[in-house]
Amino acid sequence: MSLTKKPSLPLPREEFRAQRIAWSHLARACEHALFELELEAAIADSSAMARSAKRAAEIINEVRQEWRETLLVLQVVTRPRTQQDLSFTGP
Repeated sequence: MSLTKKPSLPLPREEFRAQRIAWSHLARACEHALFELELEAAIADSSAMARSAKRAAEIINEVRQEWRETLLVLQVVTRPRTQQDLSFTGP
């Protein structure tokens, strides 16, 4: 399935699992980038470079938060169903 196509809903569980894996890798990449940017800001030669690195870290942190929220939703959608889940009738 191409990322440019919108999948028809509902998505198969395997597609949700694949998306969860992809989002997980993206979130970890953001965490790695944040570490590098914080290090860059700490050793920057000028205050302008430090400000730029700090601002870049803020932007990546915002993206990471959004990706982590999406990842949480995908984790719920892909978690194994239990008998208790299947028997719940709601309020």
